[in-house]
Amino acid sequence: MRVSKKLKCAAIGFLAILSIQSTNAQGQTKSINSLTSLLRRIKQSGYTNLDTTSGAGLFVKEKHSCTDTYKLYLQVIDLRKMHLINIYSITTNQGIAESKYYTQREFDSSPYFKRFSHQSVLDSIPANFRSRAFTILNAMFFEVYKDSTQFSFPVKDKGRVISGGSSFYGPIENAADNHYKNIALKAVLFSNAGVVIKDYNSKSGSPLNNPKYKTGFVTYNYLDHPARVLANNQSNRYHLIGSVNVAETEGDELLLILTIDRGTLDNAAKELTDLGAGNQIATIDGGSSVFIWNHRLGNVLVPESKEPTAMGYPVLIPHFIAFVKK
Repeated sequence: MRVSKKLKCAAIGFLAILSIQSTNAQGQTKSINSLTSLLRRIKQSGYTNLDTTSGAGLFVKEKHSCTDTYKLYLQVIDLRKMHLINIYSITTNQGIAESKYYTQREFDSSPYFKRFSHQSVLDSIPANFRSRAFTILNAMFFEVYKDSTQFSFPVKDKGRVISGGSSFYGPIENAADNHYKNIALKAVLFSNAGVVIKDYNSKSGSPLNNPKYKTGFVTYNYLDHPARVLANNQSNRYHLIGSVNVAETEGDELLLILTIDRGTLDNAAKELTDLGAGNQIATIDGGSSVFIWNHRLGNVLVPESKEPTAMGYPVLIPHFIAFVKK
């Protein structure tokens, strides 16, 4: 019996969804017990090595589906050798007592942060920092497209919460869309032991307020990304974040950042679960803001706009993160 290409694609799509749901319910698809076994799986999955250094790797592959051809950029960060550094600049004291997602006694504000072009950030990086950095990428969601903006969700830096978030697309009473009233945001938190990705409680501030987590941020579960909920999971650029534990201790030692170019959030999430990242998958700002710089390759993906200016790239970003050798 002949099966049409359209029917084959529908069946493949159904099986892909089933695979994601099954994996998410059970956790990791297969155990990863070492960095070596993860790297073997990455190679078997068809990735090409773009750059590796002690503690980090950057890989790429092109994938074809029935409707799309897209690229996947995979970063593997060993947090035993690398750490995360936030890059931002608070501009004003506005936003006092305006925090929507962190309202603890010591902090309840959502200040404004200056928006930068990616090139101005690269130009300002000292030589000693650049020599230790592996990658730099954009991070926190934002919703105001002026010279400065509030972060959408909480960010913690050097043991101190610097923003409580301001988005109306989150679990607040007057959420801009009913879907968001009862969602669970994800906290991505870094300590000396590695990274954890956990549900976030905006009323208690837990686990962001735990002092053992010096750096971190709150963001969406990929399933709740506005592009998936409100825009039919359209193909675009997205960053997704997962993690792998290889030492059977608290905190996952390996951070996986999967950036998809011209694919969907579900495409990217399935890729992460197939690599062993389990069911705790978060996402950071995507679309026209997506940026990846690598110390050896330079700009891998740059922010893009349909309305270029004399500067080349008019997209301005308030928050970057860098992965730097300890």
